[in-house]
Amino acid sequence: MSEPDKRDRHEIIADLVETRKQLFDLRAELALNAGMLAKQCDLARAAETETVRLVAALELIAQQCEDHPTYMPDATDEDMAREGGDAATITFWAQTARAAVAKTSEPK
Repeated sequence: MSEPDKRDRHEIIADLVETRKQLFDLRAELALNAGMLAKQCDLARAAETETVRLVAALELIAQQCEDHPTYMPDATDEDMAREGGDAATITFWAQTARAAVAKTSEPK
């Protein structure tokens, strides 16, 4: 059998009040943490949506550049410097867009 509590009634009530206050504080903190987690999830979802949109735009830029008649597949920097003009510009942006798409596809 457990030993009876030696504290007086006022001490027990004070402990109960303090415990109840701690419980309310913990509930408020939990609600705040849940709200912050929900906000972080919303931000992550928005970032993912924006990433998908930007990758699609980069893929479109790369494809349109690659479809251009002056595009030079497999051109090096030296080739582009020698050729110059639209061919170098189109090829540069196609390569840049493809590299950016590849970078976003790399696992972290």
